[in-house]
Amino acid sequence: MSNKARQNNLMTKLLMLSLFFVLFVASNSFAETILFQDDFGSGNADRWQLQEGWQVVSDNGNFVLSSSQHSFASTGSTLWTNYSLTTRVKLMTASSATHLNYRSQGCDRYFIAFNTGGVYLSKTYPCITHTPLANDSGAHNINQWYTVKIVGNAGNIKVYVDDLLKIDFTDNSPLLGGKIAFEGLDNSSVYFDAVMVVTDEPLSETPWQSTGGPLGGLGYDVRIHPGNKSIMYVTDNNAGVLRSDNGGQTWSQTNAGITVISGTTGDAVNIFSLTVDPNNPDIIWAGTNGQGSSFGVYKSTDGGATWTSKTNGMALNGEIGMVFRGFTIQQGNSNIVYAQAEITTTIQGRAFNRVKGRVYKTTDGGATWGLIWQGDSLARYLIIDPDHSDVLYLSTGIFDREAFNSDCGNGTRGGLGVLKSIDGGKSWAAVNNGIDDLYVGSLRMHPTNPQILFAAAGNNACSELSTGNPIGGLFKTINGGLSWTKVISKDIMTTINFSPSNPDIIYAGSSFAFYRSENGGTTWSRFFIPGPNGPVWGPPGIRAGVPIDVTIEPGNPTVLYANNYGGGVFRSLDGAETWEVWSKGYSGADIHIVHIPVDTPSYVYAIGRSGPFVSLNYGKDWGGIANGDATFAEWNTIVTKPTNSNIVLISDEHQGVIFISSDVGNNFSEVLRQPDANASDPNKSQGFRGLAFAPSNPNIVYAGLSKDRGTFLSSSPLGTVVYKSLDGGMTFSPMPSALDGINVRRLVVDPVNADAVYAATTDGVYKSSNGAASWTRIGSLGSNNIEALAIDPLQPGYIIAGEIFGGIWMSTNGGANWTGPLNTGFNSPNPYISSLVVDPVSPNTVFAGDLYSGVYRPLDKGFTWAAFPVLQL
Repeated sequence: MSNKARQNNLMTKLLMLSLFFVLFVASNSFAETILFQDDFGSGNADRWQLQEGWQVVSDNGNFVLSSSQHSFASTGSTLWTNYSLTTRVKLMTASSATHLNYRSQGCDRYFIAFNTGGVYLSKTYPCITHTPLANDSGAHNINQWYTVKIVGNAGNIKVYVDDLLKIDFTDNSPLLGGKIAFEGLDNSSVYFDAVMVVTDEPLSETPWQSTGGPLGGLGYDVRIHPGNKSIMYVTDNNAGVLRSDNGGQTWSQTNAGITVISGTTGDAVNIFSLTVDPNNPDIIWAGTNGQGSSFGVYKSTDGGATWTSKTNGMALNGEIGMVFRGFTIQQGNSNIVYAQAEITTTIQGRAFNRVKGRVYKTTDGGATWGLIWQGDSLARYLIIDPDHSDVLYLSTGIFDREAFNSDCGNGTRGGLGVLKSIDGGKSWAAVNNGIDDLYVGSLRMHPTNPQILFAAAGNNACSELSTGNPIGGLFKTINGGLSWTKVISKDIMTTINFSPSNPDIIYAGSSFAFYRSENGGTTWSRFFIPGPNGPVWGPPGIRAGVPIDVTIEPGNPTVLYANNYGGGVFRSLDGAETWEVWSKGYSGADIHIVHIPVDTPSYVYAIGRSGPFVSLNYGKDWGGIANGDATFAEWNTIVTKPTNSNIVLISDEHQGVIFISSDVGNNFSEVLRQPDANASDPNKSQGFRGLAFAPSNPNIVYAGLSKDRGTFLSSSPLGTVVYKSLDGGMTFSPMPSALDGINVRRLVVDPVNADAVYAATTDGVYKSSNGAASWTRIGSLGSNNIEALAIDPLQPGYIIAGEIFGGIWMSTNGGANWTGPLNTGFNSPNPYISSLVVDPVSPNTVFAGDLYSGVYRPLDKGFTWAAFPVLQL
C-alpha cells in the first residue's frame, strides 16, 4: 500500500458526509432530521419491502408507487418512535381506499384509513383487535393528489390533509415505536409519492446508517475452502477478513480477535494475506499490512470466526514496519508453517519505498517462530516440493515495491528473483537462469509435477515498459528452476495459477489483460477490453486494476475469482474472457468525493481510487461508470450539472484529464488534458481536484488543478492551474493567473454571481471577482493549507474554510475578514478539516469532517462545535 494510500485510508467515512447530510439532515429546521425519504425517481422501490400487487409506475411522466390489491409496502425492519410521516396520495377509482400504517410493529399499529369519504384513525392492538379512535368526514376526489401528514408525539396523534388538521387524538395507552407501511385494499387502486419520515428528536439520538458503498479498497488474497466451494475467504486491507458461505454471492466481515487496526479513523483492519490450511480447512492463517510496531500474524481454528495472535519470535530491528505477504503450510503437517514478509524502510525509490524481506518458520503451529531467511527484497510466495519437504522455492518482489538493492531511477533494477533451498531453508541459492526481471510477484507449482513452475514478474517502476526494450512477463521452468523460458512478454505479470482439476489450464494476469493457456503454458490466449488509454480487464464500467491473486474453482476450470489490488472480487464464468463484480456485502473503498444532484436526490455519485460509481437508489446499489474514455486507474472529483443530473463531469488524479458524460456515466468523452500532467513521471502527477458549476449559470464551469493527494503539501503543480468552460463543460480554456504554481484543492462559486469564485489552496483562500481572470488572496488563515471550503447559499458573504491540521475559519463579509481557528468542541486542538457542508435550506446547520476524529456540527453557526454521532460502517 503506498504512503499516500495509507495517509488517506478510509477517508470514505468523512467524505461521505455529503451523502449522509442529504439523507439525514434537517430540511425544515436545525432540530428536524430526515430518517427516510423516497420519491421513486429512480424508477424502482428498492428501499421498500413490497408484497404482491405493488409496483412503480409512471404517472404523467413521474414515477410513483402503485397498489392494486390487499397487500403491504413497508420500509423494512427499522423502528422509530416520535416521528412524522408525510406522503402524497391519489385515489384512482371511486372504490379506492388505503391504510397508512404508523408505528407498525408486528401485529401492532395505528392505521389511518384514507378514502373518498374522509380520513379515519384506528388502532390494532392486540392482534386482530381493531379499535376505531377518531375520524373526519370529507370528500376526497379521485385522480387528485392529496398530501397526508401524520405526526406522533408520545400518545398524541395528529393527521393533516393538505395542511388542514383533520384528527387530533391522544391515546392513553400508546404504541410508542414502529415502522411505516402502506396497505393496499381489495378493489382499490392508489398511488403514493414523495414519502418522507422526519423526527424532532436530537441529532445525537439519530445514529448513522450505512448506505453501503461502491467497490474498492485494497484487496489481496481470495481463497476457496478445499472441501466446500461455497465457503470462500477474501482479504481487504481496509475491511480485514471477509467470509462467504454462498460462493461469494454475499460477504461478511469476520475479524473477531484481530487487534491490529489503523487508518486515519482508526478502524481499518489491516489484513493482507490469508491461507487456508489444506490439511485442516478450519485452520486459517492471516497476516497484516502493519505499520510501525503494529504488525500481526493471526491464526483461526474455527474457520475464521475468531482469531488469535501468533507473533512470538517475530520482531523489528529498527525497521519501520513489517507486512506479511503470504503463508505456506507443509502438506500433512499443520504445525509446520512458513510466513513470508516485507520489511519496510524509509528509503524512497523511483516511485515506491525500497524494502527488504524475511521468511519465518514455525514447527509448533505458531507458538514460536524462527527467522530462516532475510534479504534485500520482500518475500512473497514460498512453495514446498510435495515429494521432498526440504526443497523450497521462494519468490521475491512485487509490482509496487522496489528492492533495497535497487536504484531504478538510475538504471539499477535490483531484485532477487526466485530462490531455492534444498535443506529446509537453512541455505538458499538464486535460480534465475533465463529470468530477466527479478521482481517475481507470483510463483506457482504444477499440482502433479513439482519440476514445473511458473513465475510472474514485473515492477511498475523498474521494468521499463515505457521503453522499446521492456523486461518482465511470465516465465516457465520444467527442471525445478535450473533454467527458465519466457512464455509471455512485454507485460508486468502479477498473478499466475493452475486449474486444480485440469493443470493444463493455467491463468495469468496483469493490470492490462488476463491470459489463459489450455496446453500447459505452451500457447496463450489474451483477453482484455480495448480502450483509448490502453487495454484493461474486468467488468464493464470498472477499472479493475492489478489482479493480485487468482483462484480457480475446484472441479470447474472455467470458473475463477480474482482479487483486485484496487479492491473487490471479480468472478469469471468463461475462463477469464468476461468478468462480473462479486463483492456484495463489503467495501473498503477509498472515496474522495460523494456528490448528490440537487434535482435528483435518489442519484448518488461517488469517486475514488477505484473509479467513478453511481447509485440510482440512494446508495443501496452501485454500478461502475468508468466507461468510454474514462479508463484511468486513479480519480479525483465528480460533479453534475445543477439543472440536469444526467450530465456528469469527472477528473482523474494523475493525468490532468477531465471527462464529460451526458447519459449518467454510460459513456464519457475527454474534454480537457492539462499539457503539463504526466502520470508516468512522479514529478508531474497532477489532476483537477476542484470542479464547480456556477449555480446561477450552469453553463459556466471552473476547474482547479492540484498535485496528487500524496504530494500536494510538498510540491507545486505545473502549468496553468485554473480552467474555465462557458458551454457546460464541453470545452475548457486555460486561465493563467497568480494561482499558477499553487495547489487548488476546492472551488466554490457564489450562488448568485457566476463571476465570483473562491479557491481553497495550499496558500490560503483566493477570490476572483471576474470569472477567474485574476485572483486575490483574502486573509491569512494559519498555515494557509486550506482543503475545505463552503459558502452559505442564502448569505453569500458567509464563508467557512477548513485548514489542514488547523481547523475552522469563518468570514461573514466575503473573505475581507476572518475569525479563527474556531476549534472549540473538536477532539483535537488542530483538526484536519477535510470536508464542509452547509445545509442549503437551514444555513445555520454546517457540518465539518475532521479526517482523524469524525463529523462535527456547530452549536452556533461555527464558533463552537459538537461531535456528531460516531460514524460506524
